Amino acid sequence: QQAESAGGGGSSSSSSSGSSTKLAVSLAKALEVGEKRCRAVPGVLLDAAAGSVWDAGDLVRRSVSSGGGYADGVVGLGLEGLPASLEALAPQEAVLGRLFVTLDWLGVTQLGGGAFEVLVHAAGACNRHPSPVFYVATSEDDTFVVIIPWVGAEVPAEEALFAACTEVLRTTQPMTKPPYQALRFDAPFDVRYAARTFEIPDSATQLELPAAPLPGDTNTGTVHLAEFSSLVVGPGRATPGRLGGNGVATTAAFAVQRPFAVCLFHTDIDDLNAPLSATLVS
Repeated sequence: QQAESAGGGGSSSSSSSGSSTKLAVSLAKALEVGEKRCRAVPGVLLDAAAGSVWDAGDLVRRSVSSGGGYADGVVGLGLEGLPASLEALAPQEAVLGRLFVTLDWLGVTQLGGGAFEVLVHAAGACNRHPSPVFYVATSEDDTFVVIIPWVGAEVPAEEALFAACTEVLRTTQPMTKPPYQALRFDAPFDVRYAARTFEIPDSATQLELPAAPLPGDTNTGTVHLAEFSSLVVGPGRATPGRLGGNGVATTAAFAVQRPFAVCLFHTDIDDLNAPLSATLVS
C-alpha cells in the first residue's frame, strides 16, 4: 500500500532550479491550452487566501486539521512552525496545493523478513539512464506507480528531482518484452521531507509575471514557496488463507536498491508525460 501527501512545490536557487521552474511553467501552460485545455491536476486540492481574513497561516492550519488521514501523513514534517514563518512574510495572496492519495498495489506478494514483490505492468528503456523504468499498476485504473532506479547514475538534487524524472520519462521507450516480471523491495519504507520555505530567484522573469504592478498595487512580484511531503510504501495488509498466495519470490524479479525514485503517473495528463509527484528514496 502506498500513501503520499504533499503541499507546495518548487525549486531553490541552485543552477538546476532554473530548469525546474521553466518546466513547471510549461506544464501549467499545457494544462490551459490545447484540446484538453483548462484541466485540473488530478488529485490536487487547491485553497487560496487573500487579505487579512484567511491568511497563509490559516490555510496551513485548516489543512492539517482537515482529517481523512491527512493529519497522519504530515506528522514529523514541522508544520507546526510553518504558519508563523509564512505570516512573517506578510503575503498579499497565498495558494495551498495538496496531493493526498492512498493506493493498493495491483498484485503483491509478501516475502519473509518484511520483503515484498509487486508485479510489473510495463517497463521501458531510456538511452540517458542506465536502469530500466518500471510502471506498476494500482487499485486505481488511471494511476500508476513509476519506479526509476538511480543506481549507477548521478543522483539529482532534491530540488531537481521532478525535472530529472520528467526527462527520463520523456526519453523512455517501451520494452516489447520486459526482462522482469516483478519488483522486489527488501522492506517497507517511509520517506518524509520537512517543510521548508524559500524564495524563487528572479520570480517575475522565471514565472513570467507581469513586468510592472498595476496602479496602487504594492506587490513586488516576489514569490516564495513552502513545500513538504511524505511517502509511505509497504505491501499492505496480508490476505488471509489461500487467497494470500504462497509467498514464493518471483524468479524474474528486479531487486530495487537505493537510491531510487517513486513517481505517481496519472493517465489524465499522460500527454504531458510528466509525473504527478516524484520522491527520492535514498
